[in-house]
Amino acid sequence: MNPVRAGDIMTTRVVTIDEHATLAYAAHLLGPDPESALHVVDASGRLVGIVTATRLLDRICALLNTIDLASSGWDTVSDAMTTPVLAVGADTDISHIVTALTDRDTRTYTVPVVDGFTPIGAVTRLDLVRALYDRTPPPPPR
Repeated sequence: MNPVRAGDIMTTRVVTIDEHATLAYAAHLLGPDPESALHVVDASGRLVGIVTATRLLDRICALLNTIDLASSGWDTVSDAMTTPVLAVGADTDISHIVTALTDRDTRTYTVPVVDGFTPIGAVTRLDLVRALYDRTPPPPPR
């Protein structure tokens, strides 16, 4: 059986956001999927971090406890992003991604897939479950 690679199972819908964008804008861009994430890029389009709904909520709660959120202009995405970000190439074997996403010290639900430093996709925990399930032989007939 051929190994499954990140490029075989990745979600190709990539939503990027500039590292200097506001958290309000990031909240607007986040999708409805609980595993959705924004790929944070610098001015040249290079991946510099990732923002998930969990990280965004953590930052907003911290702001609510310290300042008047309405007058703050919210912080920028770079204040809430996870960095350095674990990213893989499209040819990465999914066994490496499984290890990364199941690490209890890692709070990520998605791993960006990059070409060089440019985001081209992402692999979520759900993508992995589906890929591993598809590779599991069906139970024998009764």
